[in-house]
Order: sequence, then C-alpha cells, then structure tokens
Amino acid sequence: MTDEPSRRTFLVWATTGLGACTAAGALTPALAAILSPASGGIVKLGEGLLDLGPLDGFEDGVPKKVAVIAARTDAWLKEEARALGSVIVVRHGEKVWICSSTCPHAGCDVSPSQDGAGMVCPCHESHFEKNGVVKTGPSPRPLDQLDAQVKDGHVLVRFERFQVGIQEKRTV
Repeated sequence: MTDEPSRRTFLVWATTGLGACTAAGALTPALAAILSPASGGIVKLGEGLLDLGPLDGFEDGVPKKVAVIAARTDAWLKEEARALGSVIVVRHGEKVWICSSTCPHAGCDVSPSQDGAGMVCPCHESHFEKNGVVKTGPSPRPLDQLDAQVKDGHVLVRFERFQVGIQEKRTV
C-alpha cells in the first residue's frame, strides 16, 4: 500500500507539469505577438504619413513628380527602403496639393507636362490640369488626390492606390 500514494503523487505531478507545458506553449505566441514591437515600424499602403522632403524643394505652382520611399521593419523582418510608387506634388505657398501619378484610365504613369502647365499620360493622351481635373483624353475621373500636409517644413503624404478604369475613386 505504500506504492499507491507515491504513484498517485507522481501522476498528479506529471499531469500538472504536462498541463503547464501545454499552457506555456499555447500562450507564448500570443504573448510574443502582444509584446513584440511588430506594430511600431510596419509601413503599409494607406497607413501613416510618409515624408517627401522639405517644402523648399518644391517650386511654387510647378508640378513635380516624387518617388514615395519607405522601409518596412517589424520584429521579424527588416527591408531596405524601396519605392512604393510616385506622386505629383504641386506647391501653393505654404500648402501642397498631392495626387497619385497613376492614370485613372488604365494605370499608366502620369508625369508633369514639359511646359509645367499640368500633367500628361503618354499612353492614351489624357491631359490634366494642375488640380488633377481632366482636360482631354479618356480618363474616367480626375487624378486621385491624396491626404497631405506640411509639418515642420516637410511635405507628408498618406500614400494609397486606387482602382483604375472606373468613374468612382475606390481604394485597392
């Protein structure tokens, strides 16, 4: 009879230990996700403001095409800075107007016109005014304006992509 209490004690300890290991295994990933710095440095399209440079780098009233560059960093991954796309910036004094450089017609790359009077899509001859309004061509809507601001002398933009070929402005 002296073996039964020790056997029972062993089974209680073994069951408790196995349960503790299982619980620790299940909680470790959850705690790692909660406590990790994963959400601090991730750059996603449509989230956060990205710096395009100092306001002084933009001539007043002249459209300028600028690459939007960002790096992705989280707890598991670190990527080098890369171009996410490009935008067209038009400065108006201490304010800026920024639009996507993707043509709403077929997704071609829009650039400032050579005379600086607006923007042009070379693929299908869509021409746009400095405020993005369609002057001529098959574009179904104006250039897609982006949220922007000037803060501490730097131009910041919230970069997003939009569906092409449709009349309404819809994020992708």
